[in-house]
Amino acid sequence: MEISAFLIRLIFLLLPGIICSQLYRKLKGSLARRDLDDYLEIIWFSLVSYLTYWALLAFAQSSGWTNREFTFFRSIFDEKQSPDLIEIAFASLIGLITAFIAAAFYSHKIINRLGRFLRVTKRYGDEDLWNYFMNWPKIDWVIVRDHKLGLIYFGAISVYSDSDKDREIILENVQVFSNKSGTYLYTVKAMYLPRNKDDLTIEIPVEETEKPVNLEAKETKNARRRKR
Repeated sequence: MEISAFLIRLIFLLLPGIICSQLYRKLKGSLARRDLDDYLEIIWFSLVSYLTYWALLAFAQSSGWTNREFTFFRSIFDEKQSPDLIEIAFASLIGLITAFIAAAFYSHKIINRLGRFLRVTKRYGDEDLWNYFMNWPKIDWVIVRDHKLGLIYFGAISVYSDSDKDREIILENVQVFSNKSGTYLYTVKAMYLPRNKDDLTIEIPVEETEKPVNLEAKETKNARRRKR
């Protein structure tokens, strides 16, 4: 078999992993990585998709619902075995579902939480703090301090850029204040903010049900305890 024909066959068979990888990166955001990592990700998602399909097919065979065979591995190494289009289609559908599950694991840091629970790591994730902060589930309304223009924006984050790009944020229902005096200036429905990473500070306001800590009172109380 010619190399070109083998590569075409391989790409066609890895279509579930390619689809899954592209959707997964759209959901979690793309980070700068090596080409090898991308290839390994496609292969991994392809194996997960096909093995999940194989498990479902084995269950269907044992139940007497079908007599179809699993042909993925034979299709790779045997040029006489034609790729099963139905198998690829089902594996691609499983790949779509796998992408959403993998993105949920990534967004909620399931692997890292398990690692911290087992005390084998202290890492919070692979992305930088920009993505970590923006994916924080408690974020709703935020205060954005624009150090470049001396303004404060209070609104809801709608869209934000990936960490390997300039800091770009789209805010909705934005109230604008002066950062120096705190004076209210105006309100807009949406605002696009392109800034350098040092030009912005993002804060999460305290909710009404939360009571801010009185540091002065706490320090006074600790001082009284030390005197005793």
